[in-house]
Amino acid sequence: MKKQKTLPVASSRTSLSSLETKLVRSWLLLVRNSNQTKLTTLNNRKATLQRVAFLFLSCTAQEPTD
Repeated sequence: MKKQKTLPVASSRTSLSSLETKLVRSWLLLVRNSNQTKLTTLNNRKATLQRVAFLFLSCTAQEPTD
């Protein structure tokens, strides 16, 4: 049985396709990580604002009335 020869054009096309796939995968990972970082930052800000609001409301509720 003869070994099948791979045409250089087909091989080149496959290599480019593989490279594109790797680049897209890397790009998607960067986007996902960026979105995750932004979400974490927003959640931290929200938690901080909630704590500040709680402390403010706690302090104003305890003020004696004259």
